[in-house]
Amino acid sequence: MKTGSLRLRLFAASALSVSVALMLAFWGLGLLFASHVERRAIDSLAVQFDQILAGVERDDTGGLRIGSVPADARFTRPFGGLYWQIETDTQQLRSRSLWDFALDLPADHLADGAVHVHDLPGPGDSTLLVMERKVQLAARLGGSAIRVAVAMDASELEESTEDFRKDLLPFTLVLALFLVLAGVAQIFVGLRPLNSVGQRVASIRAGDSLRVGDDFPTEIRPLAREVDALLDQREKDIEQARHNPDGQMSASGSSSNKKKGGKK
Repeated sequence: MKTGSLRLRLFAASALSVSVALMLAFWGLGLLFASHVERRAIDSLAVQFDQILAGVERDDTGGLRIGSVPADARFTRPFGGLYWQIETDTQQLRSRSLWDFALDLPADHLADGAVHVHDLPGPGDSTLLVMERKVQLAARLGGSAIRVAVAMDASELEESTEDFRKDLLPFTLVLALFLVLAGVAQIFVGLRPLNSVGQRVASIRAGDSLRVGDDFPTEIRPLAREVDALLDQREKDIEQARHNPDGQMSASGSSSNKKKGGKK
């Protein structure tokens, strides 16, 4: 049989469950925030995509060019964190921010208008979040199909997620402390009826009470009734012994005689 403090065991179980639950919540909220940030980033890339596509023009040689670049300065600053790339059968256009680097787009099949999102290597050993789409140009632009990709440095998303986790950590620790203290309070309140049972048993032993009673919570009431039933049985045994003081002795003597007779 295990011994030790019931309060300590309940406290350990409560603290462990709170810790595990909050760690899972911390981890899950981080994932949810990262997913939310990525969706917002893809929405932002979609806006940039439309601006780039709107600036596609034909040059004097019959090729394509970008007449007006997006206003974001990161597209024009080398390795600025925002990039675009356009591919045709014979031509590749890139943002100034890519400098001498080209996006290695995967050779997957793109249906017209279908959007694909990838994590691809970028300049300077960076990782890029890339959104690409196959677009059919208008007849005035030649009517050919082009592949347009817009990308951003994924480290910005990771930094946002990390900042969120840093902000979330103090709140999580405060919540953990509150829940542990609340658990301690629940343990003391929940075990208080057991102390009352002990006090009433001590009162019976001191002769101040006759029975424990059953004015306890539902979970403690069976224990109190069993204690009272044991006291009732003890009183009956004492009463029977009082009315038949030699009964037990006679039974003992008879049994002893039987054993002696058996030996003969």
